[in-house]
Amino acid sequence: MYHREQFIKAVADFNEGRYTECHDTLESLWTNAVGVHRRFLQGMLQMEFGARHLAQGYHEGAYHQFSRALPKFLDLPRDYMGIDLERLRADLKGTVERIAANRGRGAGAAECVALPAIAILDEPIGAQP
Repeated sequence: MYHREQFIKAVADFNEGRYTECHDTLESLWTNAVGVHRRFLQGMLQMEFGARHLAQGYHEGAYHQFSRALPKFLDLPRDYMGIDLERLRADLKGTVERIAANRGRGAGAAECVALPAIAILDEPIGAQP
């Protein structure tokens, strides 16, 4: 079942850096999800873990979580669940590449890696679970 309001709350929490709240909401949605939608929410949870790791300075953990999340978004429409998934995929890929490029350069170099943001579409036009 699609719970847009809950999902949009999780997205807002993610974008504001409230990772615990984001995780709790996504996990409640993921628990009852099935199929492609469950895989998508699992990717969102992995992205949340990656963002939390990056915010805490644990860049290797962020790299692994973001790298695991990205494939879960590749075969979905560009505007799945009312978010700009095309932009998110590009931002997430760029974040993974920047973390990889800064490996071994010390904490200062890795600090310049930006977290991906999740853009909410005003009028979702794609598939909704």
